[in-house]
Amino acid sequence: MRAFAVVRGDETPLYRQICEHIRTAIRTGQLRPGDRVPSTRGLADQFGTARGTVDAAYAILAGEGYLVGRAIIAALEKVNGEPTRQALVEAVQNTGSFDLGGFKLSYSASSNRGSNQVFLTVIQPDGSFKAVDRLEKSGT
Repeated sequence: MRAFAVVRGDETPLYRQICEHIRTAIRTGQLRPGDRVPSTRGLADQFGTARGTVDAAYAILAGEGYLVGRAIIAALEKVNGEPTRQALVEAVQNTGSFDLGGFKLSYSASSNRGSNQVFLTVIQPDGSFKAVDRLEKSGT
């Protein structure tokens, strides 16, 4: 995928700009099925923005069917027969764990949490996203 830039101060929020760049790369053949997109951390570092901004863009693209997570692909590859909801759940549970580039997800018949981590993001008034590094007690 060719390099692209985001425009700070533009009326289009950064996460929407990222979505449009990736959609364009897919439509023009710069990104093809099976190609990897940059990690959220890598793209956030490249643009000097919060990782949550890129997370939001990727979530939108996944919802639109442009991106599919590696954990789902790995689970679908293990489904025998028709890819029903139940077959997918069983495949995930039987696989046990997925390593997504250092971020590990673990599943079993007794645990469907995947991870014990939670990532909080605040949507700013301008539509950008900011990762929450720590929580502070409110003064009220």
